Amino acid sequence: MTGARSHFFKLNRTTGLLLGTAVLGVLAFTIGVAQHPQQTWKIFLVNFLFWSGISISGVVFSAIFHLTKARWAADRVRTVAESFACFLPLSLLLYVLLMVVGAGSLYPWITDPPPARAGWFSLPFLGLRDGIALMLLYGVGGKFVLASRQSRRESSSAPSNLSALAVVTILLYTAVFSLVAIDLVMSLDPYWISTLFPAYFFMGNLCGGIAALAAASFLWRRLTGVEEWFSDSIAHDLGKLLLGFTLLWTYLLWSQYLVIWYGNLPEELSFLMVRTTGSWGVLTWMVLSLCFIIPFTALLSRHMKRPTPLFVISLIMVVGIWLERFWLVVPSPETGLSVSWVDLLVTLGFFALFVLSQVVLGRRLDATWDRD
Repeated sequence: MTGARSHFFKLNRTTGLLLGTAVLGVLAFTIGVAQHPQQTWKIFLVNFLFWSGISISGVVFSAIFHLTKARWAADRVRTVAESFACFLPLSLLLYVLLMVVGAGSLYPWITDPPPARAGWFSLPFLGLRDGIALMLLYGVGGKFVLASRQSRRESSSAPSNLSALAVVTILLYTAVFSLVAIDLVMSLDPYWISTLFPAYFFMGNLCGGIAALAAASFLWRRLTGVEEWFSDSIAHDLGKLLLGFTLLWTYLLWSQYLVIWYGNLPEELSFLMVRTTGSWGVLTWMVLSLCFIIPFTALLSRHMKRPTPLFVISLIMVVGIWLERFWLVVPSPETGLSVSWVDLLVTLGFFALFVLSQVVLGRRLDATWDRD
C-alpha cells in the first residue's frame, strides 16, 4: 500500500511539472506571437508536424506489427506504440488553431497566390481538405487501436475486421501525410515543386516514430520495474528496424537532392540553396549527422542494439528528426540560423503536452503489468 501511495504521489508531482511546462510554453507562444508572429508560428508548425507525425506513426507501426504477425512486438511494444495515439485529439485542436489564427503569418500565397494554382491555394479549401483528411485518418487509426487493445486485453482472437483496419490505416496514412506535406510544408514556397517530397516527408515520420518507440519502450521498462519484457532480443529487433528506416529515409533524401541538382531548374534549386548555404548549411550537416551518420555507424554493431545503447541512439535520432522538420520549415533567404528562448519554450510545451497525453494510458499500462 505504501509503494502504491508513493507511486501515485510521484505521478502527481510529475504531472504537475508537465502541466507547468505546458503553461509556460503557452505563455511563451503568446508573447512570441505578439512580438515575432511569423517566426513563432513557424516553430509552432515545426512542433505540430513533429509530434503529430510521431503520434500517428505509433499507430502505423502497430498496424504493421499486426499484419506481419510480429510476435516479438505482439504485446508490450505494440501497447507502447498505440499509446502515442493519445496525442491525436490534441493534434486536431492544434491544427484548427494553426489554420484559423496562424496561416496568415505562414503562407505567402494567401495574399499573393500563384496564378496557375490559385484554385488549389485557397485557405478555406486547404483548411477543410486537410482537416477532413486528418479526422478520417485519426478516426480510423483510433478505431484500430481500440480494437487491437481489446483483442489483447481479453486474450481472444483478433476481431475479423482488425486486419482490414490495419491496411486502411496504413494506406490512409501515406495519402493524408502526403497531402499534409504538400499543403503545410511545400506551400511555404508555393513555387517549389517536388514529386518525391511527400514520400520523403511521411517516411521521416516513420523514422522518428520507430526511434521514439524504442526510447519510450526503454523508459516504460524502467518506470514499471518490469525490466525483463524489453529484452536484448526485442531491442535488437527494434534496432534493426531503426537502421532500415534510417537507410530508407536517407535514400529518399539523396534521391530528391540528386533530381533537383541534375535538373538544375531555378524554381527547384532555390529550396536547396537556402538550406545548404551560410549558417543553414551547418544545420544541414547536423541533420545528416544525427539522422544518418551516427545511427548508421552505431547500429552496424550488434552491441549497440542492446537496450541502453539503443536508447541513446534513439534519442539522437528523435532530436535529428525534430531538427529536420525545423530545417524544412524555418529557413528563409532573409534570416540566418538562430534559436530564441520562445522557440525552446514552445517546443518544451509541446513535449509536455505529448507526455501528458500518455499519462492516462500510462496508468492503465501500469495496472495491466502489475496484474501480469
